[in-house]
Amino acid sequence: MVASKEMLGKMMEPTGSGSSSKEVINMCLNNLTMSKKVAKLLIKGINQYTAEKVTKYLKLLKKFLRLDDEFKLARIEWTFGVPQLNHKKQFRLNNYQYGLELVDKINDDAYTYETSILKGSTSEDALLTQLLKIRRQHEQLCLIAMKCLLKLCVTDPVICRYVYNCAPPTYSYVNYTGWFRSYFTTVRAETEKGLQGNYQSSYYENKLASLVEAEDYL
Repeated sequence: MVASKEMLGKMMEPTGSGSSSKEVINMCLNNLTMSKKVAKLLIKGINQYTAEKVTKYLKLLKKFLRLDDEFKLARIEWTFGVPQLNHKKQFRLNNYQYGLELVDKINDDAYTYETSILKGSTSEDALLTQLLKIRRQHEQLCLIAMKCLLKLCVTDPVICRYVYNCAPPTYSYVNYTGWFRSYFTTVRAETEKGLQGNYQSSYYENKLASLVEAEDYL
């Protein structure tokens, strides 16, 4: 058993060969307490904004979610998030509004995806919420994470079933992944326009490469 939170965090840092982080992941098999600790570290890791770091933590996330034991679904819920209807307290009243009561347009946010593993106020979000937050300002990071999610769905039926059955972020979609194809189309058009203008060509080339890799799994 890892002695402290600090030591566990150090071992989970995806540097070098990553052998220590892989060992920690393997320790989560049939171990609920260790699984919770590692889930927290993985969520914090994928909420960073450096492509290299996020990519490495996503690789660890894939290994973590592929562990096959009685806690598999719990790990998925912790790291992906569980769909929750948006809610808001009415001004000067004690009751809340939920779901359709807060929607004026079909593309208004209807659901968020919450993790129970992080307590109190935190800036870190579960993966499904994080994708929605970064899809406009950090497109390449979003594409990298979408590739990871789609690859997991293709290779793991339990994960695929969970994501497919997740409620959509807005009522304009059937399920969570409903926005993926239109997002890919929009990003492709913007990226190809950037390449034609020869503006920051390496940036657009990297983004196009990430897009093509993600599209392969859709």
